[in-house]
Amino acid sequence: PTPTPWRWVDLGLPSGRLWLDRNVGANSPEDIGEYITWGEVTGWNEMPTVLPFLVDAATYYYGNKFRMPSAEECRELTENTTVSIVDNCYRLTSIVNGESILIPISGALGSTGITLPDTMRVWSSTLVDQTHLYSLVGSGESAAVQSNNFTVRAVPVRPVYNP
Repeated sequence: PTPTPWRWVDLGLPSGRLWLDRNVGANSPEDIGEYITWGEVTGWNEMPTVLPFLVDAATYYYGNKFRMPSAEECRELTENTTVSIVDNCYRLTSIVNGESILIPISGALGSTGITLPDTMRVWSSTLVDQTHLYSLVGSGESAAVQSNNFTVRAVPVRPVYNP
């Protein structure tokens, strides 16, 4: 498919944070994009044996005005939006201004293929400990920030604006 131009979405969040309308590597908001191991900058099809040097994939792909969201920014997103499922995507709609973003249902890519296939997942930049970090997860009709083991899975990355 032909890529569509990306855009920043202002959801009227208290912080003023802007979210990109698509995942890293996606041609459109509905496209999953790249599955990326946290700290890696390229997608992969096989499980790496060593976690690569920690680099922000959003910054690597798009430049210094882009970065991965923190866990707090993901929480702010979930607390200020309503969630619905539309065309294999989670639509997060602002309770302030009605603007919305789509985040595709992607599951997670592991050594045995796609796991948790009915969930929406994107990494945050916030570590919990040496093997876990927070990610934005959609399951059922809700979205929340959860701790996940980043050493065994790759999931999409959704950039935020880095002023």
